[in-house]
This record gives sequence, C-alpha cells and structure tokens, in this order.
Amino acid sequence: MTTHNIQSARGSTHLYFEATDSVELTSLGASFQFVDLRDELPRTGTADEFDIDDYVNEQSAEDRQRIVDARPWVAKSLYGDKLSLATLRLKAGLSQTELAQRAGVLQHHISRYESGKHAPGIFQARAIARALGISLDTLAEALENV
Repeated sequence: MTTHNIQSARGSTHLYFEATDSVELTSLGASFQFVDLRDELPRTGTADEFDIDDYVNEQSAEDRQRIVDARPWVAKSLYGDKLSLATLRLKAGLSQTELAQRAGVLQHHISRYESGKHAPGIFQARAIARALGISLDTLAEALENV
C-alpha cells in the first residue's frame, strides 16, 4: 500500500492507495471510501482532466446532495481557517460552476481566480462577492491567499 499526504492548514490527511484502485481517506478518525474512476469519467480534452460537473450531474439526486453537503467539510478539513476563494465557495456549498453561474462569469474564470493565475476585475469581484454573500474587502483578502 502506498501512502501519500495532503497538507492542510491543520496538519496532514493521509490517502492510502490499494491494489483495487480504491482509495481510503482517513481523517479525524473517520473513514470514507472513494473509487478511482479516472478511466471511466468524461474527458475535457486535456490528458489528465475530466469534467467533474458532468460526472456529478450523472449521479442520483441523493448522491448529488451528499456532494453538496460535503463541500463545507472539505473546506474545514483541508483548508482549516485559511481564507481563500476556494474556502469561501466550499463553505457556501457551491461548485465552481455554481458560483460562476451566480456571479455571471465562466467556470474557468473561477478556477483561474482560485489558483491565483488571474484576478477578477472590479465588476466580476463585486458579482462574486454578492454571490457568496460577503464584502468586497473579504473577497480581496481571500484572493490574496492562494
């Protein structure tokens, strides 16, 4: 079994890869079972990317709700108290696509803002802040923390 670590603001979370290609995530004493579906997921054209929104939309309503409910847990567990656009979005229970739709921008813009590759203009920033229910000052601080 190979062990990889994901660094978080609170320490590290361990990923254990098993021979079956399933992944067991153990964090804070709880275990979750994930299956590596990279070969089965729809591709976007880039060799190691797939369209996660298409995959999520193919799931049952119950599983889609579980994903939405898990976003705040991901924000807390992996980002801790770090203020970033990704953390604010996840705490709000939104995907990048959902935030983009609410703010009137494209999903790839949200991705670029979260990664620090680009910064939104004032009008986009105002729309994103409104969509998240936060002030422009909070968003500006979050954008500084990539």
